[in-house]
Amino acid sequence: MKRSIYLLLPALLSHFIGASGVPSSRAAAPLAQPQSVVAATPSRPAADTPDRLRLALDPMAAPRPALRYTFYHEMIDQIPGNAALAYQQIARMLSQNEKWREQSEQLQEWLKMPIAQLPVDAVEAVVAQHASTLDRLAQATRHERCDFEIPIRQDGMNALLPHLAELRGAARLLAMEIRLRIRQGRYPDALERLKAGLTLARHTGKGATLIEGLVGIAIANMMFDRIEELVAQPGAPNLFWALSDLPPDLLNLWDAMRWERCFLYVHMPVLWDVRTRTATAADLRQSVREFQKFSGNITLPPWLSEEENAGMVATAIALAAYPKAVDYLRRQGRSEDEIRRMSAAKILATFIGESYAVQRDDLFKWFALPYYEARLGLTRAEASLQEARRKDPIGSILPSMLLPALTRAASRFAATERRAALIRCVEAVRLYAASHDRRLPGSLADIQDVPIPRDPMTGGAFLYRLEGKTATLEGPPLSPQEARLSKIYELTIRP
Repeated sequence: MKRSIYLLLPALLSHFIGASGVPSSRAAAPLAQPQSVVAATPSRPAADTPDRLRLALDPMAAPRPALRYTFYHEMIDQIPGNAALAYQQIARMLSQNEKWREQSEQLQEWLKMPIAQLPVDAVEAVVAQHASTLDRLAQATRHERCDFEIPIRQDGMNALLPHLAELRGAARLLAMEIRLRIRQGRYPDALERLKAGLTLARHTGKGATLIEGLVGIAIANMMFDRIEELVAQPGAPNLFWALSDLPPDLLNLWDAMRWERCFLYVHMPVLWDVRTRTATAADLRQSVREFQKFSGNITLPPWLSEEENAGMVATAIALAAYPKAVDYLRRQGRSEDEIRRMSAAKILATFIGESYAVQRDDLFKWFALPYYEARLGLTRAEASLQEARRKDPIGSILPSMLLPALTRAASRFAATERRAALIRCVEAVRLYAASHDRRLPGSLADIQDVPIPRDPMTGGAFLYRLEGKTATLEGPPLSPQEARLSKIYELTIRP
């Protein structure tokens, strides 16, 4: 039995403009046998404070040639082809191993424990079982490009990304092999695999979506964990220039955000196309159907068909938003005659599309800038988004659903850059100690032989202080959210 739209309007309007606001949604021989092994993965402190790492260091000069070690494959060593195809084959190899799920869980536990407590024989057995897979993975990272050819233009936010979980699992196995080689003192082997690991992070992070960028960050941080462990080992080579030579676009926020800017228009093309053509009621109904798919929060009577549901919601939006849409066009300088000639669908599509674009661009205009330049602007834009949601829940439906998490994502990219820069500073300290009778510098300014990186999160200098025989190195504290992404290094020179 059909029911009158007027019986449904209160529920529909309550959903869109109720007091609770708008719903949100949205996924080789060793160089030196170690005398002792230093753990570089301490227990995590309080949730709103940085990790603290205590590293006993050997002074070490830079290698000659300076780029003897690198964290990317030289052009001469790369091979033609698409790495994604090889990664998919590797994922199948792992999934077909009946012990892989259990082993993957065990790897996570082994990666958490102090490196000195690593059960070397047990780890070696697992690594040996997957030796062929690890060799193939390292070879796959040599490919010139990586493109998983995700059908973003067709599927938008519904596109499946099964390769992400598979790549994280493969990265975990690779990280475990690197950790084992460090524990065994096989530093050249560990460095060669680190090259593969950071290339894997880059291949993953340079995909079409933000989630791929964030998984790339997760893989990169697995590898930075290993680098921190390596530089603390006796006789470890100095990696200052290897870290300095990391590709500038290892992980790039701007790349990761390109499709985030456009996802809405894949699902609701009328909001993009209305700039150059008219809009119809059918366009709005189709947009409503897409909205219902990715919001997942609207429950309408089961006796209505999908088309009738979409019509109901479109009508409710029209009744609630049309006066605001007309007023918006007037404020934009449209004449009364021009507004009268526009269809109701075009008026609504223009209002909703441009309202979204204004709030979207208030965030996205910052993403091409260094984080220290963008941070305050992003904070203000996020506050403005919340205020707009409070004042105009109808016009803010889409921004409230699609935009709020992006500022936090920006801080994660910046925190990964900060971590690489901090490890460079640690290696600069080792360089200084190698030429100054094993002494720690009194300040970072005392280091004159190599440039000291600036903090990517603040644009200023890192904090460094020497108290007795211990130096503390850290990025200036920011918000609690950002502090959780940072680290504090306590540095001593090994006797």
